[in-house]
Amino acid sequence: MNFCLNRDTKLYHIRNPVSDSKDIPAEGYIQCLNPNEFMAIVPKFSQDYSKLLYIGAKDRFISHTGNFQLRYLEWPLKTDSVLVVDKVASYPGLEDEFSGIWGYNQTLASTNFLGIQSRYAVFESPFKG
Repeated sequence: MNFCLNRDTKLYHIRNPVSDSKDIPAEGYIQCLNPNEFMAIVPKFSQDYSKLLYIGAKDRFISHTGNFQLRYLEWPLKTDSVLVVDKVASYPGLEDEFSGIWGYNQTLASTNFLGIQSRYAVFESPFKG
C-alpha cells in the first residue's frame, strides 16, 4: 500500500510467476500496466476477471490527498486504460451534486464492482454524506 499519494505509483503484472529466481526470464517478466499515468491505487478485478478497476491520476499532483479518476483496464491487457469518472474541475462546494473522487487510500480501498456482470462500480468520497 502506498501511504504517500503524491509519489509515482504504478500497477505491475508478473507474467508466469516462477518460484526460483534462476528461472526469471531476462525480459518481459514484469509488465507495467499504467506507464503513462502518474498513479494508480486499490486495483480490483471484476467478478469475471475481464476488467481491472482502479483509482488513478494521469497528471502529477503534490498534495497528500487528491482529486482522482476512476479508470479500468480490459483484461487480459488489450489497450490503455479507460476513463470511467474524471476528476472534478475545482474543489467541491456544498451545492455540488457530485463532489468527485477525493480522499486517502484507506478511504478509497472500499471501491468495488457490483452485480453478476460487474456492470456497476461503487466508491465513496468523503465530501458528501
